[in-house]
Amino acid sequence: MKKIVFACLTGAAALAWGGETWDVVVVGGTVRAVEAAVAAKKAGAKTLLVAPRPFLGDDVSGRLRLDAYENREPDRLPHHFKLTRTCKDAPKQWRNDDVSGLPLATLTPNYDKFRLNTLLLSNGVPFRAGTAVARAVGGGKTPHLLETWNRSGRGEIAARAVVDATGEPYLSEKQGVAFAPFKPGRRRFCRYVLNGEKPSAPGLAVDEFQNCYWAVIPGWDVRAPTNFPSFFPAQLYRCTAEFDLADDSPLALARVDAAFRNLTFGPLQVDAGDRCWPVEPLRPPAEDGGKAAAARGWFWCAEGDAERVAAQAAAFAKAHPAADGERGDVIDAPDEWPVLATADVVVAGGGTCGSPAAIAAARAGAKVVVCEFHFNLGGTQTTGLLGKYWDGNRVGFTQEIDAGVKKLGSILNQTKAEYYRREIEKAGGAILYGARVVDAEFAGADAKGRKIVSGVRVVTADGRKGSIRAKVVIDATGNADVAAAAGAPTFFGSGRPEAPILQGASVSWRDLATSVSNCEVTFADDTDAESIRRALWQTQRDYGTYRWDLAPFLGSRERRRIVGDFVVRTHDMARGRKYRDTVAVCVAGQDSHGVFSDDVLFFTTISGGRRISAPVPYRAFFPKGLSGMLVTGLGISAERDALAVMRMQADLQNEGYAAGRAAATAALAGVAPDAIDVRALQRHLVEKEILPADVLGDEDTPALSAAELKALVPQVCCATNDNLDGVWEFFAAGDAAKGVVAELARKPPYAAGTPEARHFAMLAAATGVAGCEAELANWLATPQGTNLWDAGRSSAICYGPRFSFKDEAIIALARTKYAPFGPKLAEMMRALPDDADYSHLRAIAIYLDAVPEKACAPELARILKCVKGHAQAFSDSEMPKFPKKRIHPPAKELMVARALFRLGDVDGLAKSVLESYRNEPVKVFADFAAAALRGE
Repeated sequence: MKKIVFACLTGAAALAWGGETWDVVVVGGTVRAVEAAVAAKKAGAKTLLVAPRPFLGDDVSGRLRLDAYENREPDRLPHHFKLTRTCKDAPKQWRNDDVSGLPLATLTPNYDKFRLNTLLLSNGVPFRAGTAVARAVGGGKTPHLLETWNRSGRGEIAARAVVDATGEPYLSEKQGVAFAPFKPGRRRFCRYVLNGEKPSAPGLAVDEFQNCYWAVIPGWDVRAPTNFPSFFPAQLYRCTAEFDLADDSPLALARVDAAFRNLTFGPLQVDAGDRCWPVEPLRPPAEDGGKAAAARGWFWCAEGDAERVAAQAAAFAKAHPAADGERGDVIDAPDEWPVLATADVVVAGGGTCGSPAAIAAARAGAKVVVCEFHFNLGGTQTTGLLGKYWDGNRVGFTQEIDAGVKKLGSILNQTKAEYYRREIEKAGGAILYGARVVDAEFAGADAKGRKIVSGVRVVTADGRKGSIRAKVVIDATGNADVAAAAGAPTFFGSGRPEAPILQGASVSWRDLATSVSNCEVTFADDTDAESIRRALWQTQRDYGTYRWDLAPFLGSRERRRIVGDFVVRTHDMARGRKYRDTVAVCVAGQDSHGVFSDDVLFFTTISGGRRISAPVPYRAFFPKGLSGMLVTGLGISAERDALAVMRMQADLQNEGYAAGRAAATAALAGVAPDAIDVRALQRHLVEKEILPADVLGDEDTPALSAAELKALVPQVCCATNDNLDGVWEFFAAGDAAKGVVAELARKPPYAAGTPEARHFAMLAAATGVAGCEAELANWLATPQGTNLWDAGRSSAICYGPRFSFKDEAIIALARTKYAPFGPKLAEMMRALPDDADYSHLRAIAIYLDAVPEKACAPELARILKCVKGHAQAFSDSEMPKFPKKRIHPPAKELMVARALFRLGDVDGLAKSVLESYRNEPVKVFADFAAAALRGE
């Protein structure tokens, strides 16, 4: 097959397609988009829907237009029904005898999203959520090629016909659909809010709907002030107001949105629509303005016109039945990214770190633009419904945030987002909601050969693409999205080959007035858009429709991180290392929601227990190979196990403030972020009480000398799994410890069963090997009938030590690559039960990765037959209920299969198991299986 190539005249990256071509692609997440997709499918077209938001119904559920279906035919679509019902029909949580004569409303955002999802899937229409279409080329005699952007990055979709059901003119206008020019003047805008009191402000018209939703603040929840009611009836209000609009640029519309939020926010606000919108279109389509585009297979879909347009699109696709990928070459116009705004500092992501960063930068005098993909600030704390601090160092700017939030209202997920917005705008910053940052722009290279980042590229909420020029970029996406797109080296997960390691993620449910919903329910790769979509849909279906709404994103703990100028290592953190450039101090326990990747951490009891003080060095913000960019939050340069201490919200707020202050200092001085006076930054952070004053005298903790390491040997020998201080120093010393370890190897071996035998074997010292081997040999000599394998850990999700002493001894021998133990391990495995604990299998996998003992293959095959069958390669409509601890069974299955495959396999069993994971929706599992099949 030929490839379709749409080359850019400017020489920019070309779009290329050589795969599947859809008959009809519907662009948009609106109700009309779903209607069009279903109608096209029923007309016989192979149809795909591409939605820009993480959910469907952004024109109804997203805008909170819960009255939208009240006057429509109830059988128009299965999910359409009247807004109000009697009290007995209401979900149980909203039933109450005292409803003040108001009927209880039963249509919720969650129900609307669920029914739209179900409607698509029941008609066999797949969809891609959270995916923006930024450009379309081709058409007519060649397929349309759509350039898409989502969490996975840039992609392409080919379609014989395209239906634009976004409701916005910008994509279709470039395809020849005629729209009226924008006329400056006064325009009326609308926004829906759900509030315990009627909004009131000069110039604000309010329509009140006769229905109510009971808002109940749970006793365990976070309520900002203490003088607000704990439950109250909230009503839906349609608010309209007029604003002068000089142009329809994204920043002009953002100013209108900010003004509207000022008019409508109240202390009893429970929810609000994503954004305001013009009552009359700013640029309506011209009459018959889409004829020329339709002749090329591009169709504009107005509200109420979905079925007719879908029929036209399906007919066009039927008349152009070219084979997939066979369309020749087409030359298209240049790929343009017009400048939408200029700033000193642009912040990508307005979440836990991004909002404090924007406040700090704007207060320092920098011109700031914040690009936030969702429609509220605060990220995980607000939209993500994790509104309660778990741990962290609650000092400095965090205290200022908490005090400010308590003055605004009753529902924390609303008031914290509002606090951030007001503080950014009060300091002169601008906020672009619904804007996904997809790439970086550059301005040459510096003297060190690093690419100079000069701005970002974004796709806005209305589908426009453009760039924001800036002197400094802060990547606060929490996933190093911008740095990765810019080409910075990154790493995800553990980097360990012998087992797939992934932490649990939350998709938080939301009842009205609830701000805390920390429910770990799924596992997904936050760098993969399809993995995210599947996880959101699966958890939405599993929760049911009675919830008010769900968070529109994953509360994931496993993130992509940059490889920076300095990597914060777990061992350095555990040993209490200090830095000359500390800009925040995290204080937390080792809160990993999954097994550690560090062997030593497996044996400690610090997880969820002993709190660690972890300084954050400024150097960890700098991605290698780039200048003009800071990365903050969960995307900073740190080992994954270190982030279990560093990711607490209270700490991230202070860290974000430090990043914002540093970015503003660099931008206003016209220097790179790594060239500022760090001591001056630290003095400011001391004044803000983010840092203790003694940090000003800190220097980098030096590496221990050989003599100092030798002096620690007695401490290592006395170490226990509750206190590994001396062991941490040895592991953190790296090369410096090798000489001491070699000298220890010449000493008499430590006795069997002693902690020091395992500790020194973990340090690859032969002096510990004999003790570990003897310990295991003693177990092998245990009389028949006793349990040879002690109680390990049956799940990867736990606190405290992850492994037993037997597991620890096996891993210690693996680190020394002690081959004589291989046959004894095979003998031990014969006593391993079919449902072997996770920790036992992980220890075996680690050993066999270091020492491929073929005698273990038969026992691995026996175990694999018992633990296999957990791959989830199926369509959305067939998706089973998601097990809450799902990482445990697939992790066992995959690591046993990989170990067996590396030993030569038995009857193709391991290969078949690994093959079954090729289409696994959790990308980490699929990637692990693919790497194992490649022999990696």
